[in-house]
Amino acid sequence: HIDEDGNDTPAILIPNCTADNRAVNLPEFLNASYDALDSIDVPAVRHHEQLWQGQMAMNQKNWSQAIEYLQGALEDEPEFTNARVTLGTAFVAMGQMDEAIKQFRLAQQDNPYDFGANLELGRALLHTKRPDQAIRYLKKALAIVPNHEESRRALVTAYQDLGRLDEAVVHAEKLLMAVPEDGEVERILAGWLLRLGRAREAIPHLTRAVELVPDDPKIPTELAWHLATHPDAEVRNGIRGIQAAERAVELTQGERPEPFDALAAALAEAGRFEDAVKAGQRGLELARRKTPGLVPDLQARVTLYRKHQPYRAPVR
Repeated sequence: HIDEDGNDTPAILIPNCTADNRAVNLPEFLNASYDALDSIDVPAVRHHEQLWQGQMAMNQKNWSQAIEYLQGALEDEPEFTNARVTLGTAFVAMGQMDEAIKQFRLAQQDNPYDFGANLELGRALLHTKRPDQAIRYLKKALAIVPNHEESRRALVTAYQDLGRLDEAVVHAEKLLMAVPEDGEVERILAGWLLRLGRAREAIPHLTRAVELVPDDPKIPTELAWHLATHPDAEVRNGIRGIQAAERAVELTQGERPEPFDALAAALAEAGRFEDAVKAGQRGLELARRKTPGLVPDLQARVTLYRKHQPYRAPVR
């Protein structure tokens, strides 16, 4: 309590109270010790109790009960941001996205700098195919809590959905600074860089993806293919391409045509044309049995290797 002159009254310590509420400031004119007090009126906190009950109901996946408690909390305290964000989350769980977005918007309007309100509104807008609107709130969430992984992932997805790959790349790179062991992000980022014509930047990310996801044969196959066939001589590396392709062959137990196609291209890039023909023929045999659509391209490439010519992929 602050009196008219700006003086803070001394605290009276009440025994047998919790640490959070032991110190009670009383007006200076009350000259009494604690044992002379009959009662102390405190502001109502029912809305906090209802929030807690709502959260417990959500933990039990009792969404309708949670909504009832949370709506009760908001009746007592309409600008209770935490309760409103949690209410929106309950509506998301029930698949009521319009109502969820309404609650998240109200929470964000009441408290524009609340991290949860901005994040959940951004995620809900992204989920309902409104990435252009989602970006605004996801950026605000990241301004409040920089390098938050979930916010950054959602922002990357929003830019991807809009086809704004340059911006998606920027935020994917920032995401990797926070989670450097995420092989899937490395693979996706490499793919975007390749589409943007930035192969020299893509290859290290694809190489890292092979290390982080060692059991996925598609990644070393793709790496081998670019190392073997890319139009840019600075990107090509036949020896490394052979190593990656052989890993893919091993992972597929020699039963898929794509790794053999990549291996043949890498062998040709390294000048081993006879071996390239053998690998290409093995790929052709498998393609005829499993993926006939690949046969014409594989045949054309084997013909090149017979002429001691490496294959070059078209410029994208």
